[in-house]
Amino acid sequence: MQQPSIQVEFSRLLRVKTQVNDIWRRVQYTDKRASRYEFDNIIERLLINSINGKSEAAVDKAMLEMKEKKIQMRRVDIDGLQRMLIEDPTKVMSVEIKNTKDSYTCRTQTGHEFIFTFRARDDKLRQFTPEDVLLSAIKYEQLLPRGQQWSIPYQQYIKLFTLGFRYEAFASPFNSNMLRLNGKYCSIFEEDKKLGSLGSFFDVEITPGQKWVVNPPFTEDLLLRAAKKCVENISTCSFFFIMAAWTDCDAYILLKQHASETITLPKNTYFYETGAGKHITGTFNSVVFLLGDFPKNKNILREMTSRFPQ
Repeated sequence: MQQPSIQVEFSRLLRVKTQVNDIWRRVQYTDKRASRYEFDNIIERLLINSINGKSEAAVDKAMLEMKEKKIQMRRVDIDGLQRMLIEDPTKVMSVEIKNTKDSYTCRTQTGHEFIFTFRARDDKLRQFTPEDVLLSAIKYEQLLPRGQQWSIPYQQYIKLFTLGFRYEAFASPFNSNMLRLNGKYCSIFEEDKKLGSLGSFFDVEITPGQKWVVNPPFTEDLLLRAAKKCVENISTCSFFFIMAAWTDCDAYILLKQHASETITLPKNTYFYETGAGKHITGTFNSVVFLLGDFPKNKNILREMTSRFPQ
């Protein structure tokens, strides 16, 4: 007998995807291709903010962003989408799980399926049960992941690891680089704890001497909450904090005030990585804030971002 939670979460995933497609069919826009791109990005930010506890504020922000992008839609549709993500579905479909050496598949009797395929980077996940891996993978698929799941380059993580960094503040079991390096990572879903997660960064107690890589989703609320937690602990810990260089953002202003070093990554000169290892050129300026006790040695400071350039 399969875990009921997999049935619930897979049913929720199908509802969320159906609702997003239904909303898109009802919106009004000027440029279909450009508008769909912006629509999908805004929906991803909405879902991430919603799962992090900012429900009504997340809807307000999404509606404002849609208006700015000249996408006309009804608030009731966004409210409905958010409820689907947060509230349990009333109709739950039974599922069958099939495992092979390289993948786990969750399939309903009506033919809907979700397949998790192992990549080379996922080897450490093989120690966990198929049910636990599938459950977390389905939870992340509900967020309709796009650019908010990008990571800093793996080679940069290796360099930071050699400099004593062992903790990753924002990750998932499927894109955590610290997991690959036998470090520790935080993630948003409770289910991830069975896959080695420490839990949410906002709930974890930071202890003296720890060194953290902090790469939050680029939403202003999460950036500010993360920045505040880092600033509260800079007297005893060190933080490598990367974000878009939004100079008028509250998080940027706060971090700029407290950083021991600030390193700007000019657009089109560096890259992020997808979970599959694909390089995504940064078409916007990013900034790295070094918070806490960092040596003034210029060679070490260069190493902090030496693996970013294209």
